[in-house]
Amino acid sequence: MKKIIVDGESLTLDQIAQVATGGVKIAVSSSAKNKVQKSRRVIEAAIRDKKIVYGVTTGFGALSNVIISRAKCRQLQQ
Repeated sequence: MKKIIVDGESLTLDQIAQVATGGVKIAVSSSAKNKVQKSRRVIEAAIRDKKIVYGVTTGFGALSNVIISRAKCRQLQQ
């Protein structure tokens, strides 16, 4: 079975369609994994430092002025 490597830079609409129809497997490149891990550390630091970040430590849309408690931030991100 064909495999598509997700690297965070070169994914095409055709490849997305192939994945959606079950015609290929996917793998995530190590560089993409590193970028995700770095982004996670940034988000975790924002939560830890009680920074205001739309959709992370606040609600969405009309609730964007609602601050989400640190305990609820993890739940919001799932």
